[in-house]
Amino acid sequence: MLIAQGKSLAYASTQATPLESYQARVAHYSTTIKLCRVLCIFFMTYVHIHLFKDPALQSSPIYLTITTFLRDIIGRSSVPLLSVISGFLVVGYFGRKSLGSFYYGRMQVLIYPLLFWKITGLLLIIAMDGWRTPTLNNFFPLTGHGGYPHLTFLRDLFVVCLLSPLLFWLVRRFYFSFLVIFIACIYMDFSPIILRSQILGFFVLGIAIAIKPFPPMPTLKYLVPVGFIAVSVLLVLFKLELTTIDIKALPHFDDLVLRPICAYTMFVVALEIAKTKRLAAILVWLEPPIFLLFLSHFAFGNVFKGIFTNLPIVYTPTSYTAVILIIPVLCFVTAIIIKRLLSFVPKNLSVWVAGK
Repeated sequence: MLIAQGKSLAYASTQATPLESYQARVAHYSTTIKLCRVLCIFFMTYVHIHLFKDPALQSSPIYLTITTFLRDIIGRSSVPLLSVISGFLVVGYFGRKSLGSFYYGRMQVLIYPLLFWKITGLLLIIAMDGWRTPTLNNFFPLTGHGGYPHLTFLRDLFVVCLLSPLLFWLVRRFYFSFLVIFIACIYMDFSPIILRSQILGFFVLGIAIAIKPFPPMPTLKYLVPVGFIAVSVLLVLFKLELTTIDIKALPHFDDLVLRPICAYTMFVVALEIAKTKRLAAILVWLEPPIFLLFLSHFAFGNVFKGIFTNLPIVYTPTSYTAVILIIPVLCFVTAIIIKRLLSFVPKNLSVWVAGK
């Protein structure tokens, strides 16, 4: 790879063959991509983990401020950014693996653990709340989420991976078709083929970036984070009822403004962290178990939720909010422990539990 040979990324983009340029960019951004996974998935857990409902506690300023920032702003960066990264990396499989090997590998990473944690989650709910007659979607999100909705991301990602050879050919032949697909995914519903159309749109965007990098736009690095701050302030003020401006009520604001701004800002943050030594090293060390956190956080979040609900200390606004902050950390620690333990079990079992 050109980066490994001491060449600059600019040289790789202008002088190398398309394959060498792509490989150079993958190598150049490998640490940043790992950091994006850690940041996106960790903050995604705050979107899915909740405590018991209590209007008084959930209307406190501290709870509204923190949860709005974590769930409605930072947490919304995960699906688009992870989809772009998946589309960018999937291009590297073409020509390196047969189509059958590629599909089987994606099934191991995405579908096996999806089934395992769907069934595990269903059994956990039955154990905690009593018997409930399951539907087909409780076992696999075929036509709907069916509980544990975050796992639908894996189902949709597998579908777009199945379509990726066609998408790759289409974007390589008609480059700006990615823009048509991206806009179509905002205004059209492709369910039940793809339950979250935005995943397809951002996935194709990643393929387009892999095929032909976008021209340098240095101002975006500064303008988008400024937009992120503005959106964050307005959303928090709206939740605190300090303004009547509900920007989320704007048509397609979530897909066209909020998620792209949050995703790009998260990428910039990861890019800057990658330049550090200690912090980047710590977060990269956390990357191997991060996918297991994604798979398991809803299940273990319910367990920790049940434990904290029985503690009297939780029933104040500050402690209630603190528990919301603590539970994802506990889920992450649990995922790290399980990931370590999986190194002692047969590979086939590890694949079902953690995808690899």
